[in-house]
Amino acid sequence: FGADTDNWEWPRHTGDFSLFRIYAAPDGSPAEYSADNVPLSPKRHLEISTAGVKPGDFSMIFGFPGRTDQYLPASAMQQRVRVTNPIRIGMRDLSLAVIDSAMRADKQVKIDYASKQARIANAWKKWRGESEGVEATNGIPLRNGLEYDFAKRLQTPRLQVSEVSPEERRRYLKLLPALDSLYAAQEAFAKTRAYVGELNYNVDFFRIANIIARRLKSYEASGETGFRELAPRLAEYLEEFYARYNADIDRAVCKKLLAEYLENVQPAHLSGFVQDQARFAGSTSALVDRLYAQSYLTRGDVLVKLLRERPGDFAEYLSADYGVQFVRQLNGHNEQVVLDNYNSLAEQQDPLQRAYMHALMQVYPERTFYPDANSTMRVSYGKFEGFTGLDGDTYDYMTYLEGVVAKYQPGDYEFDVPRKLLELEAAKDFGPYAAENGKLPVCVLGSNHTTGGNSGSPALDADGRLVGLNFDRTWQSTMSDINYDPSICRNIMVDIRYVLFLIDKLGGAPHLVDEMTLV
Repeated sequence: FGADTDNWEWPRHTGDFSLFRIYAAPDGSPAEYSADNVPLSPKRHLEISTAGVKPGDFSMIFGFPGRTDQYLPASAMQQRVRVTNPIRIGMRDLSLAVIDSAMRADKQVKIDYASKQARIANAWKKWRGESEGVEATNGIPLRNGLEYDFAKRLQTPRLQVSEVSPEERRRYLKLLPALDSLYAAQEAFAKTRAYVGELNYNVDFFRIANIIARRLKSYEASGETGFRELAPRLAEYLEEFYARYNADIDRAVCKKLLAEYLENVQPAHLSGFVQDQARFAGSTSALVDRLYAQSYLTRGDVLVKLLRERPGDFAEYLSADYGVQFVRQLNGHNEQVVLDNYNSLAEQQDPLQRAYMHALMQVYPERTFYPDANSTMRVSYGKFEGFTGLDGDTYDYMTYLEGVVAKYQPGDYEFDVPRKLLELEAAKDFGPYAAENGKLPVCVLGSNHTTGGNSGSPALDADGRLVGLNFDRTWQSTMSDINYDPSICRNIMVDIRYVLFLIDKLGGAPHLVDEMTLV
């Protein structure tokens, strides 16, 4: 409920959970499917608390989050927040402006492009929240202050840490200048990487060209026989893609973003092929018109028919297609000139970053440095609590089912709900899952440090009992990947009482709740 529109947003009213039963052999060991298998009875399981939580209560999340970068140098944080994020945001501003205008002018376009608009806006909101959050909490000056103090401790005799040898002090003092130098060298490549990345993501012509180009590698490697095996799945994908594709809107987006690429990317990073095509056409606009007119990529019905009936010809024609070749040339040049250099510098940064992390722990023995997420098991703790946003508005820590009804839009793919849910809310038939105020909790906020990959992580109370499931952050909290600040960073969880209500009262499966240990 809420889908992409509510992503990163609070108040939130999403019942985000999955329910599985795990089967095992009768002795409890792992087994392939058999009619003799039985539901697994684990040695340990979480008790579920229906008591609810209050503001200030302890909250703990554990799971397998992806990656955070809490200890980046200020130069890296500044590059991300003030250089690459503005490029990405600006490119999506242009893309969204074209799409929004088309959606307002045509009801069918509004339906067809609703999901695409939300997908583009998703990361756009994240980057804006990250940049605004870092600036509002003085993230960069504070990081600069830490680095100044780090150097001061190493250089000032009376502040020198006894565990750090003179040789280590000399080595540690070189770390930040070396990292700063690498980030400075990387910045030009990072800019171009951002422009080209957004061009490939926002322009559907480019996206489908890249997908087809990857599939054509199978044809080049294994011939028509191997490609024939891929053809049915590719045809299904293309059929679904072109059902909502509008070449006129996509062409307008391409004109805006390709112009940004040609005007703002430094000459040494520009594809010579793309520049030649633009000069030959006379303008970026004329180039895009020519590109869309001469390529199979804008004629989905022809493309799908050819793929289904003559996959060999499809591969031959598309290998030589003007649109596919254009995108291949642009990205091939970018990989060689930009991405290879960007990645090479990143590889040099990694060992220095690890050494800097080690140095911080030695130079500040009085501090506890909690670990960055790195896709392994990780625990974070905080409180259940609301927050005051950058707009000055104060937000409560919990939402209720009445908020679902307030957002309800019949027939809308994001905000429609089953009639039975509306009836249960109108009758206040919440079973034993209501809060003390008589309302049914839906979502709850906490100040736990989370990131991508924490979706589905259990939320525990001070007694280690399950009280919710994590699934998102507020958009201002997206900065927590590089600058966690408990004053505004909040993770979003579905309250376990809402999960139980949906299984029991809406789903009509109280027998499943009976199997759980509720306290």
